[in-house]
Amino acid sequence: MAAARTNSSSSPPPVECTLCTDLVDPDTAGTRLQCGHTWHALCITELFEKTTVDETLFPPRCCQEIAFADVQHVLSPELRLKFTAKSIEFCTLHRVYCSLATCAKFLGAQTSQPAAMRCQACSTMTCSACKRSHPIEPGVTCKQSIDDMVMAEFAKAQGWMRCPKCSRVVERSSGCNLMTCVCRHQSCYQCGVYYPPNGRACKCPNHHYA
Repeated sequence: MAAARTNSSSSPPPVECTLCTDLVDPDTAGTRLQCGHTWHALCITELFEKTTVDETLFPPRCCQEIAFADVQHVLSPELRLKFTAKSIEFCTLHRVYCSLATCAKFLGAQTSQPAAMRCQACSTMTCSACKRSHPIEPGVTCKQSIDDMVMAEFAKAQGWMRCPKCSRVVERSSGCNLMTCVCRHQSCYQCGVYYPPNGRACKCPNHHYA
C-alpha cells in the first residue's frame, strides 16, 4: 500500500491580525512584519493612510517601527507616492510651506540665505529663509523686501514719511508740511498728497504756498 503524499506546498494556517484580530492568510491578504506580527493588508493600508494626514502617527508602528519596504507591496501606487512625500516632509526639521494660506503646501527645508521657492500647486513664490511671500518685482531680493518692511514700520513709529515717488524716508525737523525730496518730488508731509507746482493740493493745516 502506497504511503500518503505530504502536500509540501500547502499554505500556512491563518493567523490573527494584530490590529483587527480577524484571521488572515499571511500569503494572500496580509503581511508578516520584521517584529513577527502579521497585519491584514487593509489594516496596513488604513494605518499608512492615517499617517499621511496625522503626523503624530509617524512613523507607523506595530510593536516597533514598520519598515516601508516590508509593506509597500500591499499599498496602492498612489498611497506609496503620498507616503514617500509625507515622509520627506515629516523628517524635515525646519520646514517651509507655501505662504498662500489657502494652499500651504510643503515646499522644502528652510535655508539661512533667502531664496525663492515656487509652489508646484499654486505657483506662489515663498522665501526659503523667512517663509513669507517672496517679492516678485525684478531685481528685488526677499531680504531687501523684509528690510523695507522693517524700515517702514520704524519710520511710521518715528512719525517720518516716505516720498510717494521714490520711497526715500523724509523727516521734517521744522516748518510747513510742504516737503521736497532729493528726487525733487513735492508732497504734503502729513498726508503724502502731491503738491502741484502752482497751488494747494490738500486741506491739511500749516501749508506752504509757492
